[in-house]
Amino acid sequence: MLETYSPVLNRDLEDLVVSDLGDLVLSGLSIEQALDAIADGMAYAAEQARLAVMLGGEHTASLGSFRGLKRV
Repeated sequence: MLETYSPVLNRDLEDLVVSDLGDLVLSGLSIEQALDAIADGMAYAAEQARLAVMLGGEHTASLGSFRGLKRV
């Protein structure tokens, strides 16, 4: 059984609202187009939430993510 309560943070994971905005389709895009799409997706996510998190991808994807966060 996974513990959901953190006494250090005095928070329970079950009280958080988490949303999955889905996958970005990047196949067939140039690297710059892909970075732009990632930036757009991350900017959208950051506008919708208090904390935007990107999971997956390789290290270059972080550049697009940071570009998107910088817009907000």
